[in-house]
Amino acid sequence: MVTVVYTPAYQVYLSRRCAFSCDYCNFPNIASPLPPSPKKFRSHLRTAQRMGAWQVTLTSGEGIDRLAEIESTTRYYGFKNWYDYLFDICRSTLEARGRQPLTPVLDVGPIPTLALRKLAPVVPLMRLLLDSADPALDITVHAQAPQKKLLLRTMALTDIARAGIPLSTGIRIGIGESPESWTEAVRIINDIHLKYNNVMSFHLVPFVPENFSVMANTPPVTIDVFQAAIRAVRACLDPSIILVAEVHHRLALAAESVVSGAFDLGPIRIADNERFDVDMLNAVQNVGDILGKINVGMECSPVLRKQFVKTRKLPPIIQANQQRFGQLDRSACSRSDTPAAGNPISMLQ
Repeated sequence: MVTVVYTPAYQVYLSRRCAFSCDYCNFPNIASPLPPSPKKFRSHLRTAQRMGAWQVTLTSGEGIDRLAEIESTTRYYGFKNWYDYLFDICRSTLEARGRQPLTPVLDVGPIPTLALRKLAPVVPLMRLLLDSADPALDITVHAQAPQKKLLLRTMALTDIARAGIPLSTGIRIGIGESPESWTEAVRIINDIHLKYNNVMSFHLVPFVPENFSVMANTPPVTIDVFQAAIRAVRACLDPSIILVAEVHHRLALAAESVVSGAFDLGPIRIADNERFDVDMLNAVQNVGDILGKINVGMECSPVLRKQFVKTRKLPPIIQANQQRFGQLDRSACSRSDTPAAGNPISMLQ
């Protein structure tokens, strides 16, 4: 049987403030609370553990470190700046004690080189999407987001690599990009990985319209287009990089993603600090039942996949966190997340 993995995730919105505006994102158009205090954040960690999460995704808008609201809030909490605040909450997540360990994934946009080096000991994984390698989007969906230009985004990804932080990147599918840009994005990521060997996963994120965004009335990406993207990326992606079909917002794409060659569904958000998605756990169970009908098993996996961890020396606190995962009495930690022996694609055909 082919095995498909995912990571149950709890998302903490540190801030919805953003210095930029992408047409598919609703951050600029909805209210943003202040970043949670360290005490409040620890309560989120306890909730995440009770919900059964293994990953805590720490999300904010990009380029907010110099906003007056962010500077004053982090100083009020006792930190010198935004990046010291991020260091503290990442460390708190790694050290959290409870039912299961929690792994922080930092999703806050590009970070300056010096700050990256300071954060490296407590950041097991940083998420920064390339978003797209199609320059035509610079004057459409990214017109108000100059940091998404291909050169600047590539430089930001390279900075993360130089700092030695494991990287989760990828592209969005269905935002108006050309099919040719899919393989160009893979080429860029392959080159970074070849030089720095730090890219853990390449995510394909299907476009889903967000309320209050500019593209709120744009249809979501079709199944055929998403499957075509998976096949195109699978054909040229470095085999040591895990291909992830990030279908959290469209779990109905899971079966088609697996058949097309993506055997990792990445983070599936079971809750966040703003609301509980009470139906998500049932939805995940339903997906598992559907996959079982095509001889595919579905199981949880730690954030840092075994095949990635084996080739790296991690900072002590991150290594200790991974060892705690290894002690879990769960079937997900007793097997590799690599698909079953043989050609998994041919097994499904």
